Formats: sequence, structure tokens, C-alpha cells
Amino acid sequence: MEIQKYGIEPVAGFSPAMGYYIAGFEYARSRTRDMIRDLTPVEIATRTMPEIYSIGAITLHLCECEYYWIQSVVRERELSEEEQKFAHMFDGMENDVDRGFDADYLIGKLDAISQLNHDHLKTMDDKMLDRFFISRYGERNQEFSLREILQRRIDHEANHRGQMAMIKRMIRGR
Repeated sequence: MEIQKYGIEPVAGFSPAMGYYIAGFEYARSRTRDMIRDLTPVEIATRTMPEIYSIGAITLHLCECEYYWIQSVVRERELSEEEQKFAHMFDGMENDVDRGFDADYLIGKLDAISQLNHDHLKTMDDKMLDRFFISRYGERNQEFSLREILQRRIDHEANHRGQMAMIKRMIRGR
């Protein structure tokens, strides 16, 4: 009997430990892409109940959060108005309306943001994983290690992909 083996290898171009975090994130992101890929614009914009966001809004939320954590918190800077618009900051959950976005747009936006973030993360070595960064979002300042930020990024992706998968099943009656 042949045994199939599954494993994750670090992504080339990153420090070794960072490469493993990126590999884990890319695995999670590939599953999100696969889940979104066959959705129509109507399905993307559908709210199954008033208190449940659309798949489009949740995807834009992934965009804004990923961009915020790396481009603002890790790079230790404020985002410009242009960057906020690019990343759909405060534009997903807070403004859940049908904009006619299709799956290619959403996947392209997710990938563009990840590429920008990965370009920055390539400049960092494994020692940076234990460095703390200040998040000034919300009522109070909080400090997070880069290791924590990268792990939360993977968890956040998986959590919201689960929500999107449930919404997709509800929309399609499966």
C-alpha cells in the first residue's frame, strides 16, 4: 500500500522560519482562492441574512486586515489615503453593498496585497519574528510579535474562509 505524504516546505526567498509562516499562509490563501473562484458577482454580493456579511465583504475584510498588519503595523507607519483605498480599508464589513465585484477582482486584490506584504517580509530575518510591533487600531495600543502577527494572519484567513464556505453552501442550497 502506497502512503501519501503531505508536508509544508518553507517558501524560497525568505529566512527559514519566515518561509514556513509564508508557506502556511499561502496554503490557507490557496484554499480561499479555490473557494471564491467559481462564485458569480451576485453570489459574491448576497447577504443570506441581515446580520451576516456577504462573501465579498468578508473578502475585502481579509484585504484590509492583511494590508493593515504588514503595511502599517510591521512597517511602523501610517497608511496614506491612497493605500487605504487600494486595500479597501473600512470598505468591506462597514460598507457591505453590491459593487459588482467578480471573483477575479477579489482574488487579484488578495494576491496583490499579499505580494506587497511578502516583498517587505523578504527583507526581514528570523530574529525579527520575536520583535514586537505596536498596533494603534482601536481604543488602546497593543504590542504583537511578528510571529504572533503572522500566525494570526493564517488563523484569520481560515476563520473567514469557513464563514464564506458556509455562506456559499446557504446560497447554493447545499
